[in-house]
Amino acid sequence: MITKKRMGIFIFYDKYGIVSSYIEYLLNSMKEILEKIIIVINGSVNEEGNLIFHKYSDEVYVRQNIGYDAGALKDTFTVNLKNESWEVWDEVVIFNDTFYGPLVPWDYIFNQMDEQDIDFWGLSKWYGAKSAYDGKMIAEHIQSYFLVFSTRVITNPGFMKFWIDMDYPDAYRTAIESYEAKLTNYLKQLGFSGSTWMEKQCGDKYKGEASVVYTEHGYDLIREGQFPVIKKRAISIQNWNEARKILSYVQKNTDYDLQFILNHLKRKDDEGEIKPFSANRMKKFLLQHDKVFIYGAGRIGQAVACYLKDNGFTVQAFLVTERNDEQENVIEYKSFRPNDNDGIIIGVGRKYCREIYNMLIKDCPERNILMPEYDLSQSV
Repeated sequence: MITKKRMGIFIFYDKYGIVSSYIEYLLNSMKEILEKIIIVINGSVNEEGNLIFHKYSDEVYVRQNIGYDAGALKDTFTVNLKNESWEVWDEVVIFNDTFYGPLVPWDYIFNQMDEQDIDFWGLSKWYGAKSAYDGKMIAEHIQSYFLVFSTRVITNPGFMKFWIDMDYPDAYRTAIESYEAKLTNYLKQLGFSGSTWMEKQCGDKYKGEASVVYTEHGYDLIREGQFPVIKKRAISIQNWNEARKILSYVQKNTDYDLQFILNHLKRKDDEGEIKPFSANRMKKFLLQHDKVFIYGAGRIGQAVACYLKDNGFTVQAFLVTERNDEQENVIEYKSFRPNDNDGIIIGVGRKYCREIYNMLIKDCPERNILMPEYDLSQSV
């Protein structure tokens, strides 16, 4: 039952304009707490998807995919809804398609957050830290895939001024700096207070970590913190130690249909959209080699090894530049002599991936190396 008058703004993007079943489930669930939903499509939507969207909204806007979510919101607030009477709304909810859920009812989440003395909130936050990829500082902020603004915020002239003044981001990093990170601190400078469901449930448990909490600690967030969503990037091969626990927990302890996740992942993998590690590409590589080694024994390397084991494949050993005495089944690369049909999977992050590939290619043919498909131009 809707207790507050809320408007929702949903931002959608799919390369092929396909509306997956998890999205329809999400939109249907949002009817619990939203009186009206605005749908903004970055790019295009196919005919079937268009019919689905019009089941949930009378206002569906299609725009060029310029500026990511930030560009979509700028157009929504300054063009599509420029004559909206914002004072009639108790809250405005902004959300996108980058997560699965909900795992718990929205009205429970909203009722709990209504008890907080705050003006805006989200589900999770980034604790200010340097980027693991380029060393640049990213300010502390509430993450923008799900944001709720009170009437005090949306009727303040400064809120609309933010969208008017904001330029369309031309890169993912710019979108974080000029929209996601900036908005939280901008609103605080205007005198508004903000928080997150994660902080309410977990306090400062994750403060000080230079990590994306919903990825690296997704299982604990869901199990201990009643976190209502699973970010799509948390379900990946490079995060498999967490992903497998999340999927198992959801299947055993929630009413959420796991097939929503599995069907979507399969489609995206078949389309070549899953990166840096595609399940299809990984399987093909494994079947072409007699023995498989993983370069990197850290978090990503261990996650890849876990994924291989779960799928019936054996990792011969981890390869590293310099071995730690405490590490098991680890070989220093300088003493490693690969055979003609040995496969090596590079199991490290974006920062060192190219450097390791350049070293391996001197000793191995390219067909024997599986390099993650990172976007090396993306700095975040």
